[in-house]
Amino acid sequence: MKSSNIKETFYFIGVTGFGLLTSATLKGKSFKRLGSFAYVLAGIITLFSHKAVDISLELGGTIIKTTSLLLACSNTTYISNLMIAPKASYIDGLIDIVNIKNMSKFKLLRFIPSAYTGKHIKHEEVEYYKASKVRIISTPPLIPSPDGEFVDETPITIECLKQLLPVLV
Repeated sequence: MKSSNIKETFYFIGVTGFGLLTSATLKGKSFKRLGSFAYVLAGIITLFSHKAVDISLELGGTIIKTTSLLLACSNTTYISNLMIAPKASYIDGLIDIVNIKNMSKFKLLRFIPSAYTGKHIKHEEVEYYKASKVRIISTPPLIPSPDGEFVDETPITIECLKQLLPVLV
């Protein structure tokens, strides 16, 4: 998939995270020795200082205004051990966009186990979209973390480049 904003274009294969995902990724780097649990622990620690932001998602000409604690644009089902985008397929040419809206921190803590099975998308605070292209605008700007790296900030456009790379299964 390709992401671009005013300053740069970058490519990624799996997930670009925003909000709590980026904050947890930054914090999780210091816990790497704990393996995949590092990011869950970092997410829980970060959760208490992280605040939701106002975002706009532009999907095929439709603009959705909402809030976001955590936003994931994914081409794969999993991020670490979490089934972040259970409907994602790397061959459908679509980005799965999972947005967790504002909710209390304690509700979010109770909500985390459902993300291991993909059942989190059934919660009323979760928005799930599929699109070939999405433009994300936020106030304040968010730092995207494509496949665990860090790039500029929103506004940003992400598009799926279908069948760009051959995949051997």
